[in-house]
Parts: sequence; C-alpha cells; structure tokens
Amino acid sequence: MAKNLFQIAKQKKIKYFLISFVDLFGVLRSKLVPAHAIKDMQKTGAGFAGFAAWLDMTPADADMFGVPDPNSLIQLPWNKEVGWLASDLWMNGKPVDASPRVMLKNQIKKLAKQGLTMKSGVECEYFLISPDGSSIADPRDTQSKPCYDQSALMRRYDLIKEICDCMIEMGWGPYQNDHEDANGQFEMNWDYADCLVTADRHAFFKFMVKTIAEKHGLRATFMPKPFENLTGNGCHAHISVWDGKKNKFLDKCKKSKVDGLIVVDLPYPENKSFASRCKKNGVNFIQLVSPTTSQIRLKKIIKDSHDMVYYISMLSTTGGKLKVSPKKILERYNKIKNQNKSKNVVIGFGITEKTIKSLKKADGLVVGSAICKEISKSIERRQNTVTNVTNIVKRLRNKIQ
Repeated sequence: MAKNLFQIAKQKKIKYFLISFVDLFGVLRSKLVPAHAIKDMQKTGAGFAGFAAWLDMTPADADMFGVPDPNSLIQLPWNKEVGWLASDLWMNGKPVDASPRVMLKNQIKKLAKQGLTMKSGVECEYFLISPDGSSIADPRDTQSKPCYDQSALMRRYDLIKEICDCMIEMGWGPYQNDHEDANGQFEMNWDYADCLVTADRHAFFKFMVKTIAEKHGLRATFMPKPFENLTGNGCHAHISVWDGKKNKFLDKCKKSKVDGLIVVDLPYPENKSFASRCKKNGVNFIQLVSPTTSQIRLKKIIKDSHDMVYYISMLSTTGGKLKVSPKKILERYNKIKNQNKSKNVVIGFGITEKTIKSLKKADGLVVGSAICKEISKSIERRQNTVTNVTNIVKRLRNKIQ
C-alpha cells in the first residue's frame, strides 16, 4: 500500500512539498505544493508544460503531470517545513519515456524480468565560486596541484560539515569529503544503494549543495567546465548488477572471457577482497604502482598481485607528455620486476609512437591516449576510424619488434 503523503505531512509537520523532476540537461524542476493539496496531487500529479523545460517536446504537446513517488520523500534537514519528492512524468495517461527517471525505471523493469537488480554509487564533484560566478570562492586556493589540499578543505569546514551532517541525518552513510583536482573544487561520497535511490539522492544532493552554499554567501556549480584553465567537474558512477545478494559483474566477466580488470578508484589494500573474488572467477585484477609507491608498500602489492602489475611511469594525467627519461623509467621498472620475475610488469602513461621503442624491454606497454586522439582526429577529418586505429597499432607494434 502506498504511503499517504497527507498523513505523513501531519505527522512530520510538513507544510509544503516540492514535487520535482529532472529534465534532459539534469536541471531539477519543481512545483511547491501546500500540504493540504497533496492528497489530490499524489493521485493525479502536479501539472507541467513539458516544452518549457529541456524535454523533447513542443507547445503542441499536452501538459504532463509529475506523479510523486512517496518512497522518495526527503524532509529538508535545513527546513523541516518542506518535503522534497521525486516524481514520474505522465502525459495522456502514459509514462513519458523520454524523461530520465522513467528511462531508469524501464531499465529496472527489464532487469527484474531476469531476476536481477542494479545498484549504484556516485562521486559528485562541484566548485564553490563567487556569488557573481566570475572566480572560485577562495582566493587562497592557488596550489598548482591542489588535490586533497587540507588547508583549502578546512577553510570550507563549516559549509562542508553542514552538507555532510545533512547526509548523516538523512541516513545516506557519507564516508569521506575532499578537496578535488581543481582549485575551488570539492567531492563528497556516500554509500551506494539501489540505483533509483541513488539517482534521486544525486538530484537532491545538487539542490542541497547549491542551497547551503548560498546560505554561506557562495555559489556552487556542477557544470562540467566552469573555468577554462581548471580541471572540470566529473561524477564517477559505480554500477553493479546483483542476483539477490550476489554481484553478477564477475560472472559476466568470466562468460565474456575478460582477462583482467583495472579499477583505478579501488587502491591497495582496499581492493584485496574484490581482487580475491576476481581470482576465483579467473579474472586478473591488475594492481597499480607508481614512482611514489614506497618500497614496503611495493613488496606487499607485488606479493598480493595476480599475473600483471601496471607501473604508472610518471606523476601526470593520462595523455600527458613523457616528463621522465626512458632510462629512469626502466631503472624503476627493473626494481619492480626484480621483486618477482614471474609477474608481468607493464608500463603506462606517456607511451606514444615517439617513446615506445625506448621502453620495449618492458613486459608490456599500455597505449591509450594516443589511440583516443587518433579516433578523435579520424572523426574530425571524416576518415575511417577503424582503418586509422589499425594503422597506428601496426606502427606501434613494428617499433617494438
């Protein structure tokens, strides 16, 4: 039996409800409904003109109705008089398939027919900026590599604490907050859940962060690239398919004959449990080591690694130019290799047609960005992408034979 929102309003002293939906650009759209009117709204929905939001509609389309999902109810921690609700869009008595929440629910139904469920978690990044949006909010946040900057993080302690306290109160299970890769950028993480729950929480999180930032005299933005000279905002999505309490991902990997996995956001030793499950399914979990990996940590990683270890050749982002001489990279490679000569050690980062020959003594060389750039060039020039990528792979292979 569906929850009675009118009765819940009385019990929780909610005076207004925000009946909300997300458009195709991720913008949250809402109507503020007084509690005395929620009984009818729960049945028929709040009316919206679809063409007025970013949906694939025109003025000729009929009005649509956002039917609130009582299970999505969140009483605003900073304003208990208001309850937030995610809604499903309907038009002419049918769900609006071209709306994000309905799309997700359709996929959930397809999985359910196979006896499966999907869970997800997100890593939300955002910038704190000045009220006029012209700059980041903290003029002292100037480090060239600001990721995890403790001082910059703690200068925003009051704001971040308030957001995190809200998530604790709502039962989301937040577990870490950090300064991200760009000046003025932050990330907050909470527990994964059923994919629909996570999607609703993600939409609400953006609203909550923006609201609390404004309360502190700032603005928050989740736009992909608010500043040309700074790293943009991202949102890693962790998605898994389950059969009851069992994660089906590794079963699929085994059936699809996947040889190995690299999970960059799951470092050692946190990855030991998952790596063990990989091994049981015949999937090689590839551990990562870098120039800053200590000798003690390196020994532990090599000992617990499977058949392959990935050596990140330099401190950089993918696609960067090789900033370290091949000689120094090979010296470090040999030290790693000598830990256990039965393990294959591959080198990645900065591997291009110009640099690959000088590193051919390695067990393997990882080329990613060079191929991605070739794909982009091929698309821009309207050339055959498959042919061009095949040719670059052949050229790379010829240089190390």
